Amino acid sequence: MKILNFDVMRVMKEVNRIVLHNSGTDFGNAETFHKAHKKIGYSGLGYHYVIGNGNGLEDGYIEVGRPEKWQGSHARGGNKDSIGICLVGNFMETEPTEAQYKSLIRLLTQICFRYNFDPYGTYGEGKKQSGVICGHRDVYGSSTDCPGDKFYEMLSRVRDDVKWNLINYNKNRVSSIKS
Repeated sequence: MKILNFDVMRVMKEVNRIVLHNSGTDFGNAETFHKAHKKIGYSGLGYHYVIGNGNGLEDGYIEVGRPEKWQGSHARGGNKDSIGICLVGNFMETEPTEAQYKSLIRLLTQICFRYNFDPYGTYGEGKKQSGVICGHRDVYGSSTDCPGDKFYEMLSRVRDDVKWNLINYNKNRVSSIKS
């Protein structure tokens, strides 16, 4: 992977949720999205992580994008306090690949463990409330179908699997993580 160079970014003072995305494309990786985001005026790749689908990036491979200490540029109204994860693909009609799903569960388990998040927790109040693990469409101020209908329908299962992992998590044995 090529090292991504970012323009000026803001420090993320706290992390309160994880926002899930689909790229809306059949092909992609951190570098291609980085270039596309720079073209539209972002400081670089807006996501903290990109998970490949086998087209442009190995299926299930997790690329680190924007470092977690920096605010993302992935969900209007939610960038200042969220980690953005993008799965390559268009999930309006299809689901993520099995390898993408397994990698996502591992990554979410690690992030939830690190920040002491309950996968079923909520963040915000009233109209601005969303799950700690949420789809882009759940972020107040965003107007989108992202992460796609098929992926969005899976979010309860995603939370179940992450919760199971956290209950059974042994930080010295990553192989014990269910996927």
